[in-house]
Amino acid sequence: MKVSTRGDYAARALLSLALHGLDRPTSVKEIAERTGLPQPYLEQILLAV
Repeated sequence: MKVSTRGDYAARALLSLALHGLDRPTSVKEIAERTGLPQPYLEQILLAV
């Protein structure tokens, strides 16, 4: 099964939120740092989620 880069990044970001974002709000910058994803592209993806 092929997953697009956008889909892969979205899944990684949502997993990061599920694992680390329970006790307080989490910024896109924090998610990008934890996952190693590019922040500008991650911002675009999360706006659509």
